[in-house]
Amino acid sequence: MHNIEAINKLLKDELAATETYQQALNKLKEDVSLGEAEQLMPIYKEHIVAVASLQTQIRGLGGTPDEGQALLGHMGKISSGRY
Repeated sequence: MHNIEAINKLLKDELAATETYQQALNKLKEDVSLGEAEQLMPIYKEHIVAVASLQTQIRGLGGTPDEGQALLGHMGKISSGRY
């Protein structure tokens, strides 16, 4: 059980990172004078991949991944190119 808890902690951190990057991307889109949103996309996508990987690991150990609001809809938006 300890491994699942540790991985869920990492998952929470990754979910927080995705939320932070999402907020930054939204701000950049609102105020184009702040810079290009495309520069953050590779990092944001890496966090999304990390979230999916951690969720898979937790399920593989028989646990239930913590679900945060941060990831809801993000995978679909990325794959559709809406970011």
